Amino acid sequence: MVVLMKFLTFFHQGIEPLLDNLFGFLRRKTDFYTGAQPKVIEELVLKVVRKHTALAEKQEAEKRKNREKDEQLRQRKLEETKLKKVRCYLCFFFYFYYYYSFIYFIDC
Repeated sequence: MVVLMKFLTFFHQGIEPLLDNLFGFLRRKTDFYTGAQPKVIEELVLKVVRKHTALAEKQEAEKRKNREKDEQLRQRKLEETKLKKVRCYLCFFFYFYYYYSFIYFIDC
């Protein structure tokens, strides 16, 4: 994995040089191009691309779903925190209201 990352950082132009090297390797070192008809080769490459495109879309959908779920959880926690603060202020208010009402009643 580290070698692949170093290899990818070598190419500043994007993915095209990487693909060019990959298919160049297949041309030089294998019978990828000479062992089959061009139509079969194209279908094979497209099949692999479609497979990984579907996997990438599925992974992105899961990430989006998890982000939405995390956002909902964060919103719920924020609302609960606000409710706790309101309850605390109300308790504080009623405590002092009754305390001072009691003292006022005694002083009268």
